[in-house]
Amino acid sequence: MPPLTVNGDMKSTLQDYISKNKVMIFSKTTCPFCQKVKDLFKTLNVEYTALEIDKLDNMSAIQAGLFELTGQKTVPNVFINGNHIGGCDSVLKLHSDNRLMVTVSTPSTAYEYDLVVIGGGSGGLAAAKEAAQLGKKVALLDFVKPSPQGTAWGLGGTCVNVGCIPKKLMHRASVLGEEHEDSKKFGWDYGETKPNHKWDVMRDGIQDYIGSLNWGYRVQLREKDVTYINGYGEILTPHKIKSTNKRGKVQEITTETIVIATGERPRYPDIPGVKEYSITSDDLFSLPYCPGKTLCVGASYVSLECAGFLHGLGLDTTVMVRSILLRGFDQQMAEKIGIFMEKGGMKFVWNAVPQKIERLEEGTPGRYRVTALGREGQEIVEEYNTILYAIGRDPCTSGIGLENVGVKVNPKNGRVICDDREQTSVPNIYAIGDIVDGKLQLTPVAIQAGKLLARRLYAGSKLLCDYVNVATTVLYISFQCDYVNVATTVLCISFQCDYVNVATTVLYISFQCDYVNVATTVVYISFQCDYVNVATTVLYISFQCDYVNVATTVLYISFQCDYVNVATTVLCISFQCDYVNVATTVLYISFQCDYVNVATTVFYISFQCDYVNVATTVLYISFQCDYVNVATTVLYISFQCDYVNVATTVLYISFQCDYVNVATTVLCISFQCDYVNVATTVLYISFQCDYVNVATTVFYISFQCDCERSYNSVLYIVSV
Repeated sequence: MPPLTVNGDMKSTLQDYISKNKVMIFSKTTCPFCQKVKDLFKTLNVEYTALEIDKLDNMSAIQAGLFELTGQKTVPNVFINGNHIGGCDSVLKLHSDNRLMVTVSTPSTAYEYDLVVIGGGSGGLAAAKEAAQLGKKVALLDFVKPSPQGTAWGLGGTCVNVGCIPKKLMHRASVLGEEHEDSKKFGWDYGETKPNHKWDVMRDGIQDYIGSLNWGYRVQLREKDVTYINGYGEILTPHKIKSTNKRGKVQEITTETIVIATGERPRYPDIPGVKEYSITSDDLFSLPYCPGKTLCVGASYVSLECAGFLHGLGLDTTVMVRSILLRGFDQQMAEKIGIFMEKGGMKFVWNAVPQKIERLEEGTPGRYRVTALGREGQEIVEEYNTILYAIGRDPCTSGIGLENVGVKVNPKNGRVICDDREQTSVPNIYAIGDIVDGKLQLTPVAIQAGKLLARRLYAGSKLLCDYVNVATTVLYISFQCDYVNVATTVLCISFQCDYVNVATTVLYISFQCDYVNVATTVVYISFQCDYVNVATTVLYISFQCDYVNVATTVLYISFQCDYVNVATTVLCISFQCDYVNVATTVLYISFQCDYVNVATTVFYISFQCDYVNVATTVLYISFQCDYVNVATTVLYISFQCDYVNVATTVLYISFQCDYVNVATTVLCISFQCDYVNVATTVLYISFQCDYVNVATTVFYISFQCDCERSYNSVLYIVSV
């Protein structure tokens, strides 16, 4: 090969290589020690530059120059961050002493910070705190540009200030109003005075709570020695950032590494009056006045959620939809949600898009005329006090200096293009959160990505954030019914979780029924878990029935677990029946487990029967085991009979074992019977085990029956 190009003398050329590369290895292709060092850096995911000097014509001159610089004649000759480390033995010694990654991650003394994070949302805060906890000098820049209506907020990002947190609190306020009306049916007497909701009291309470969260984040940064800069960050060079505060004061700081976590803001269309006279979710939660008659433009979950709680607060609310509800979601369920909202009194304007907004009256709220265009070309004109836009969000990637350093973005959407390590086209600049192209836009994902990035940068971790089937949490409810003389109908869901590398968590409920003279129908779900590296967790319920004169129907699920490295956990229930005067039918399941290295565990129950005056039929199973590499264990029961005037029939199974090297464990029960004069039918299952690293765990129940002369139908599941 041609000789190494020398700019000036050889020593200066070598120093140029050393200064421009974080890890510089002078190597020979035939040297096994050189290969050993390169393999070590590869396993640690450390980028390095290797100059194979035996392929260059001036190898002798290079060796002489290296000897002059270091006093070392052999290869490999390794430099990290401009400092001479030595040969293979020196590198291996650093690694065995757990000091190699510290040496690699230690920045040059020319930089003020090891890491600067631009953006103080969930992802940015997570990355900054994790890096500081690992001993790095960190600064975090956060600045909120006011909305067109002048709204700004504190540290914490969208979710805390203008997203999930205030939305849930306003939703709770709405539910309390509905519960006030329901309480009258349970004996509460409020007289003739109609309750009055005070917007300002609710808003102030919510904003006080959010303010406490903002302060809490600042305290956390201070406790971890993270420098908080309330300034707008712009990247000038790969290692220099300009910060401008609200007074216009400019400050420049230098850093080894940059993480961009600037998030998104609501999108506005290009029509007259939209920025002057409309608001977005950026403004709603701190709005200084009650919005009054409101138009929510858009069919996203943000639009529907806001419309839902505004309607629940007693406001005249309309949703304007361009085409379909909840694009990207299951459309059958989206249509059911629309039908449910319309039945509840929500107004919809379908297949229409606003063309202009005009102010008719100033005030708090004011009065505005919205002119929209329908699909057939017809003009739709209506007046509102408030117009809320929720038609999508755009990444905050313009104006932060990405073009100054060559960070590549997707020209179609403005999102930053990153590899699997969240690294951009500039090696020392990373991006996390909603601004990353092609990744899930969820708060838990951003938090996890920030933590894992910091650990890879400063703790030698290799763990990547899993963006495939990861941490999608969906709470999806369709509730449709035609009730006659129904006392109370309640659909209640409590869903709380802390996910780490969770593939998919889905809570799906389809509830359709036609009830006549039903006293109480309750669907209640409590789902709490802390998952670590769980591939898929699915809770699926399909509940369809036509009940006549049924006293109580209850579907209750409590699912609490702490899974470690579980591949798939599925709880699937299909419950279809036509009950007439049913006495008692109970399906009870208790499922508790901690899995270790179990390949497949399947629990399957098919229960079909036609009961008439049955005294007592009990199927009871207790299954407890500790499985390690279990091959195959099968418990199968087939129970068919025709009982007449039977007082008690009991099938009881207790199965306890400790299996080694068993691949599959299957518990399968098929129970079919025709009972006469039996009072109670009970299916009871208790399944407890200690599993770790389980490939697949499936829990499936199909319950179909036609029962006569019974009063209670209960499906009860507890999974811990």
